[in-house]
Amino acid sequence: MTDNDSAAQWDRQYLQSPPWVIDEPQPTVVELTRAGTIRGKVLDVGCGSGDNALFLAESGCEVLGVDVSAHAVTLAQRLAVRRKLSQARFLVADVLHIDPEPRYDTVLDSALFHTFDTVARARYIEWLGAVCRVGGTVVVLCLGANMNTALTEAFEYRAGWELEALRVARYRGRVTAAIAARAQAKGWPGSGLVDVKAWLAVAHRIRA
Repeated sequence: MTDNDSAAQWDRQYLQSPPWVIDEPQPTVVELTRAGTIRGKVLDVGCGSGDNALFLAESGCEVLGVDVSAHAVTLAQRLAVRRKLSQARFLVADVLHIDPEPRYDTVLDSALFHTFDTVARARYIEWLGAVCRVGGTVVVLCLGANMNTALTEAFEYRAGWELEALRVARYRGRVTAAIAARAQAKGWPGSGLVDVKAWLAVAHRIRA
């Protein structure tokens, strides 16, 4: 799949009201922001329509949200204008192709990490190490049964990182018509918001 194919695929998702667009920040992101873990100059990778980035801007952070979907970024930009949040900016880009100059105090990944295959994930971790300044923090919230192992391999056994926390967290999604049957089979409600098990990693960049 080419980059253009991937972008078009994600654009189609946003035209159908995807289940990860919930019109509010992730509860785990709110918790970490109030605790001071997410702070300063923030890069929100895979920002989607800006649910987390807009909340962070309202909380005093300077935020750049990046997503491969032009449709998602347009939605986020419109919301930022409507809410008069000039400190939230948005960019259409593949994160692996962004200039990796180290400049961010916090890099937030809410449900992007688990979309990469093993090869792309290795490139992604290298890129995170380049964009997160020394002394900065990477926060990853991801879905998947074995993501705790993948997160351990990504941050605990690589030079330059210190894994502060790896724990079960929650990810909030919306049950849409497209996934209603699967949701009910799992015992979830047939519509509305639902919290599911996720993995949270908090890692510090201790040296370049």
